[in-house]
Amino acid sequence: MILRWITTRWPFKRTLQPGNDPTNGREDVQIFEFFDYKRIIAATGNFSDMKIIGEGQLGPVYKGVLENGEEIAVKKVSKSAPNGSEQLKNELNLLSRLKHKNLVKLMGFCIQRDETILCFEFMLNHSLDQLLFGTTILEEEVELNWEQRSRLIQGISSGLLYLHEDYGNTIIHRDVKPANILLDKDMVPKISDFGISRLFEEDRSFFTVSSIAGTRGYIAPELQNGMLSTKADVYSFGMVVLEIISGKKNTSCPTGLVSLVLKYLNEGRILDLKDARLTEPCSDGEIKRSIHIALLCLLEEPHRRPDMREINHWLTCQSTHPPTLPVQASHWGNIVIDRSAVVDSSALL
Repeated sequence: MILRWITTRWPFKRTLQPGNDPTNGREDVQIFEFFDYKRIIAATGNFSDMKIIGEGQLGPVYKGVLENGEEIAVKKVSKSAPNGSEQLKNELNLLSRLKHKNLVKLMGFCIQRDETILCFEFMLNHSLDQLLFGTTILEEEVELNWEQRSRLIQGISSGLLYLHEDYGNTIIHRDVKPANILLDKDMVPKISDFGISRLFEEDRSFFTVSSIAGTRGYIAPELQNGMLSTKADVYSFGMVVLEIISGKKNTSCPTGLVSLVLKYLNEGRILDLKDARLTEPCSDGEIKRSIHIALLCLLEEPHRRPDMREINHWLTCQSTHPPTLPVQASHWGNIVIDRSAVVDSSALL
């Protein structure tokens, strides 16, 4: 049973007794709330379709308002979700350990018979894909200028660096995409949806996996051969950066965003990639630098891609310079139509 599995691992607010510290003084143990099912029903209008704000690997996500006015995000685990039980355990296991300003915060659980519900902090500005691609009408109009987009890129980079290196063990998210980047009231990005993420305690560069996980348009090419590493997240991050800059979804471009970027480079009009909504004066140099970093992340061979620490450094220290890009389009693999083309990246320097 999920409930037994959960309660044997983490303390809950409802179990606290005066003078009793369920964490035993450990700062790395989080205390979660066990939500009553009737509270969740009331908060979500009995899981009204009008309250749905997103869809995750495990099922729909609803906006909930508790009796004290506090807003929460409620993820109802679908009974039909493939490997739903294992993904749920995996997400809970990871979120109980992780603490970072750019990762979504789990508040607690609700277990009702065979239903499992996760409760998260509510993100006022929903997800990055809703903001970039207009998939949902937001409660408040948000003007996504370049300064905000740059902060989003840096925040996502910081969250991934924590997962890959700063947490201690290696955690590979495996599904980095705008739909899994949530935005709080201050537009701080929070990486979410850890159902298919993997934690590795071994100190190795690559791990073998038996199945491909992720979302089309963001999956690194080496995963076709069952090779998983942190560089898979780096690849996905690079695609997200191009989408943030362009306001275009990779899969909506006939030849893909990378082919479009290389085409613009060779035609000397790389700034045409900018989202048409970026009308305010902004630093063309910063935009070019971000495109440069994204193309490094999207190289076909994973060992040629930078790691998140290098990326974080380039994004936060403008005096440092990323390495030059390869000359041949073939370095970006089959996503480029003309692999024999020469890439002129001088416009990015």
